[in-house]
Amino acid sequence: MTDYDEMVERLRATAGKSLLGVGRYDADEYEVLYISENFATRYPQEKLSDIAHDMYLEHISSEHQENLLYDFGELRATIRLFEGGAALHVPTGETTGFGFGIEMDAMTDVVELVDICLDYADD
Repeated sequence: MTDYDEMVERLRATAGKSLLGVGRYDADEYEVLYISENFATRYPQEKLSDIAHDMYLEHISSEHQENLLYDFGELRATIRLFEGGAALHVPTGETTGFGFGIEMDAMTDVVELVDICLDYADD
């Protein structure tokens, strides 16, 4: 079992069936670590690639946002809420991070889910 397998297991234990998918990206590529059957039918590979690219672009702008806009400290995650679920982005390094999707019923577990991802950040 890899560290990322362990991370996915912890995320699934926290979010249960509400966890839709988990991915990891860096500047050059992304990797799908987990995807539910339902989510996989809704989001083909090319769509997942677009999502990963969008997270990377968001990541690039996060340092600028931290420095100019917020006095809350280091950015730990961004959350986009939609009618049918939430997309969470957890930057973990200069060009790396995790992204995952959850159903709305798992929103009460968000802080714990973000902390799990940060536990697996490459130092």
